[in-house]
Amino acid sequence: MDAAPYAHITQGPAIVQPTGPAVITAPRRGINPLIPIIGIGLVLFLVAATIILSLIPTYLSTRNIDPVDSYRYNTVYRINNGFLPVGALSADNCATIQTDQQALSGSIRGTSSPTVTVISCAVIGNNTDSGRRRRAVLQPKGNFISINGRATGNGICLRGACLQHRVARFIELLLNRGSFVLTLVGAQYSLKVISATILPTETPDLTNDLAILNYALVLEQLEANFYTQFQTQFTGQNFIAAGFTQTTYDYFNIIYFHELAHVRALTAVISQLGGTPVSQCTYNFAAVTDVKSYVSVAQALENTGAMAYDGAVNGIANPMIRKTAATIATVEARHAAYLNTLNGASPFPNTVENATVPALVIAAIQKFLISCPFTITPPTVPYIDSSSFTGTVPTSNDTKVSPYTSAMYTNDMKVLNYALVAENLEAAYYNKYVSTYSSTDYTNNGFPDASIYFILIREHENAHVQILQTVIKQRGGSPVSVCTYTFPVTDIRSFISLSRTFENTGVSAYTGAIDKIRDPSIILAAATIATVEARHASYLNSLLGGVPFPDVTDTPIEPTQIAATLAQFQTCPFSSDLILPV
Repeated sequence: MDAAPYAHITQGPAIVQPTGPAVITAPRRGINPLIPIIGIGLVLFLVAATIILSLIPTYLSTRNIDPVDSYRYNTVYRINNGFLPVGALSADNCATIQTDQQALSGSIRGTSSPTVTVISCAVIGNNTDSGRRRRAVLQPKGNFISINGRATGNGICLRGACLQHRVARFIELLLNRGSFVLTLVGAQYSLKVISATILPTETPDLTNDLAILNYALVLEQLEANFYTQFQTQFTGQNFIAAGFTQTTYDYFNIIYFHELAHVRALTAVISQLGGTPVSQCTYNFAAVTDVKSYVSVAQALENTGAMAYDGAVNGIANPMIRKTAATIATVEARHAAYLNTLNGASPFPNTVENATVPALVIAAIQKFLISCPFTITPPTVPYIDSSSFTGTVPTSNDTKVSPYTSAMYTNDMKVLNYALVAENLEAAYYNKYVSTYSSTDYTNNGFPDASIYFILIREHENAHVQILQTVIKQRGGSPVSVCTYTFPVTDIRSFISLSRTFENTGVSAYTGAIDKIRDPSIILAAATIATVEARHASYLNSLLGGVPFPDVTDTPIEPTQIAATLAQFQTCPFSSDLILPV
């Protein structure tokens, strides 16, 4: 090797050796020591980049930004072994329920669980003593607990599961849980979830709902003060002297305590929702001079109450508040039917209730008000929401495409057909038996004057069928077919008794489904039929010697339970999936 290793490197042409054969050689260049280092670095960079790029889709699928940070939900528990006072549960009992729900949420496998917060919890439904003594209805009790809660995530979609998926799984666990035991109010109660629903994220705020509740409270305070004044002024003997009975006075006591309970219930709900209940007004009842004028004014107030609730119920956006209002409305209608009869009027003068908007109701009650420490402002009805049928059947479930989605439309149609099934049964029943018995048959069996009212009930039920069929067709749907019926009627008394069962069941059916309706126009239709069913029920209860209005509020019953009750009387050519709303 040359002593100078790089001496052979030249910048000129190839060298021709002077001796031997000619050999042509290429120029030789030296290797920069940085090049291998750079090459190795580049290879490592490319390998790392490949690995990172391959992991990005997996990372994004497990760490997506969640577009919704919380969901509201509602849960209804049935108490299997007792009753609790109607109204808001105490904070410690709500905390017990929250702890239980959070533990259930924590059992969700394969993804992180949502954080559950109970916003409000209250006992609904009731089992009041319907005796005739003055203090028969002091404390309404119920065997359903309604929970409004919020489930929150952590802002990201973990392992492919965004919050909506996790809350849906939580709801599924609630519904499939079965009966379990919790300690509430110092005692152990067996509970079962009968309803669990994710509330729509676009549900409006409660400002207008609170306005409607306070509007209703103004009416209930008026009624409560009216009965407070005159139930202490008049006695059973005064009623008898005026041509009524001791039973009439006893029933007025029940109405009195109903109205006091309505005031307490509305006040509690308003406070629970963060609102401020209106203060009482001062009142003018100068129109009452004796028992007869007392009964007459009571009739006017109770009929106004029924019409007022029906005229405002479709302004309520929150489903559970709407259900509560509906169950009070039907009791007001029961009161009105009884008082109409006392005053010689028809207990149910209209096919559907004459729903009256708040502005007209407020004008009508002004004669009873001396002054109020606030301005009575009519709330908005129906509620401001584009979730209603526009004449075109929606095809999308994306609320950005159609505010009234396909799912909402389908469920509303199920409610309409569900109501139609019940009305078809009632219409078929009265069509068969009303003409079977004459006015003489009614009189001979101790029911004078009943014939004309059964004819009127038959007309109402057939009209309800026509109304529902028309609405279903106008919305592009198909009314369910008539079923085949079997009625255990053997004589006129069993006919009247089963009539009472059907009408009271009808009230529970409508009030149990009104929270599932999205379209305000259908809410109005359901409410105005429900109060007429309540008027029928009130009359039939009284006809058979029962209390026309046995409870502070009517008990709403879920569609699945109503369907099971009606199944013993009918065989239908369609699946229950067609008529059972969610």
